[in-house]
This record gives sequence, structure tokens and C-alpha cells, in this order.
Amino acid sequence: MIKFINENLKGLVYLCIIFFFLTACARVPRVNRYGLPQREYVYQEPEATDDGWEISSLRGEGVEEQKLHEMMHEILSGNSRYVHSILLIKNGKLIFEEYFFGYGRDTDHFLASVSKSVTSLIIGVAINKGYVPDVDTLAYEIFSDYYWDQFPDGTIQTDGGLYLRPRDMAKIGYMVLQKGQWRGRQIVSQEWIAESTQTYINGLGVGYGYQWRIGKALINGQTIEVLYASGHGGQKIFIIPQLDVVAVFTSKVFNPTGHTGPEKMLVKYILPAFIPTGESPEIVKLDSGLLDKLTGKYKIKNIDAVIPVVREGDTLYAKTGFWEKFELLPENENRFHGSSKKFGDFQVDVINDEYGNVRQLIAHFELRSIYLDKVE
Repeated sequence: MIKFINENLKGLVYLCIIFFFLTACARVPRVNRYGLPQREYVYQEPEATDDGWEISSLRGEGVEEQKLHEMMHEILSGNSRYVHSILLIKNGKLIFEEYFFGYGRDTDHFLASVSKSVTSLIIGVAINKGYVPDVDTLAYEIFSDYYWDQFPDGTIQTDGGLYLRPRDMAKIGYMVLQKGQWRGRQIVSQEWIAESTQTYINGLGVGYGYQWRIGKALINGQTIEVLYASGHGGQKIFIIPQLDVVAVFTSKVFNPTGHTGPEKMLVKYILPAFIPTGESPEIVKLDSGLLDKLTGKYKIKNIDAVIPVVREGDTLYAKTGFWEKFELLPENENRFHGSSKKFGDFQVDVINDEYGNVRQLIAHFELRSIYLDKVE
């Protein structure tokens, strides 16, 4: 009888350990081998498998490790609670692979609207092969149901129903970076890649092609173009041809940071890791007349939002809400920079009219360039 009780107690202990481990995985970014929250980070080279990825290290590809360590510290400390995975590709090699909250290398992840960018690629293949006549064909009519959600009538959900592993997302990104090629094989035509990834319309600060977004980031004095697939909650495939880099994020689908979390991490940590730090721009003093010309109210194009620029002594400030006021630091009379809690680091260019009066500001932050017309 005692032996029976002991065996049952042992089983109960094992169940409690498993329960503790699973709940810990769900509540903290990552646990160590003892089931406790992992706070310290030690970089490890990704594991080589037979999935087609060549493996390298950060140091082997000349990447600055410190910025990525800072990013991992932010995540493991619980300050970025919604990221499920981050992968980095450099020179066609997988160099960084981290998972959180119980997700892993073999976990298929819901991609939300990243599915649209994959739909665009498949449409390109179908057009090139003559399966469909043009871009006006209904996408769901040509899809199989592999890894896709379906509606009750069997229709494939091509706008957001795809599930993939992060490593496979990275393959899509690197294929696009290589103009439609994967390991020497042309999967999608170069012509379609070029056609589908150019800007046809402008959204709020970013360009939009055939289900691909086009943005720019200002990093260490350089303008970096970023092509990306973007899904609700922070599912991202970032493609940076200038650097031969692809970055993949998966995230909790419904979360308060939404699209901006991974974009901020890309600009704050990832891109600077690949670009040498330049000299900080010198701050100059502007005369009173120039400061007065810049004060006023600026309306963001296409939306009903006004940003006041005010002067306090010899300093200019912009206000983005009731609480936040941030300083505009002048590099010269036509360019300012600064940092905001909401938007991170930013740059502002001043556009004058033919009479020398301020007509417009262009604010560059994250991957966006926002145009603000002076209205008062």
C-alpha cells in the first residue's frame, strides 16, 4: 500500500514539474535547464540541420555582437514580452536564431498578412508559367491547401492563413533578396521580383507594392532601404539588399506593440549591428529668426493629426500628445534629430518654399518617412 502511494506521489511530483515548466515557458521569455527564468544571454551559433541553410556565426560574418546582446537582454528581462522568434541571415548564412515563450525551430507559426506577400510570389510564378493571365486573377482559385487555413466552403485564405517555420520564412526572404533564386535555382522570375517590390502607392510613411512594403531607415548616417512582409502583431520578413541581410520575426498575434515592436528592434539593435558607428552629428546653435520660422503647427498628410512645434528660449520642441514633448536638436538649419519614447530615434528635414519660408517637414523614424505640411 505504501509503495503504491509512493509511486502515485512520484507521478504527481513529475506532473507538477511538467506543469511548472510549461507555465514558466508561457509566462517568461525563456527558462534554463532548471525550469527557472533565463536572464543572462550567451550567444550560440545556430544548429546545422539538413534544411538547406548554411550556418555561420556573428563573428564569422563580421557582425557587431554588442547590439544583439542588448536586444536579447531587453527580451529576457521581460521588456519585450511578445516576440516568439528572431532569425538573422547574412551572406546567405544563418547566423542568429533565438526562440522564446516555448516556441522552437520546428514550430509552424501563424503569419497573418505575411501570407499576402507569399501570395504575391505564387501569383508571379503562376503568371510566368501561364496558369493565370494577369494580376487581376483571383488568388484563392490557384492555391493548394498546404499550410493554409480554409474557410468552411473550402476556399483558401490567401490574405492571412499561412503557417510556416521561421527558417522557411527566412528562405522566402533570402530568395527575394537573390532576385527570385534559391541556391542557384530560379524559383520566381527576376522580372516579377522587380515588378512586385516597387512602390505603387504610399501608405502612412511607407511604400506599398504587390503585397510588399518598402521603407527606409537612417542608421549611423546611412540611409538603408528595407523591403518587408508584414503581418498583424509583428510577423515580419525584413530584406535589406544593401547589407545582404534578412531578418525574421514571429510574435504573439494580438499584442499592444503590434507592428512597431519588431520594427523598433530592427532599427535600434539589428541594423546598427551590421553598420559601423559613425561620428555623432555636431549640434549647432540657430539664430532667433530661424527658430521663429520653424515654430507653428504641422499637419500629417492624409490623416487628421497636427503636431505643434514650439520654442522655449533657444530650444525647439515637438509635441506628439498631451504628455510627450521632445527636443529637436539642430545639425544645421535644414536638419534636426532627436529621440522620442514613442518613436525612438528620428531625423527631421526642413523643406522651404521659394521665398525661404518653411513649407513642410519630413520626419524619418523606424521605417517610415512622414510628411507634415505647415498649416499655421
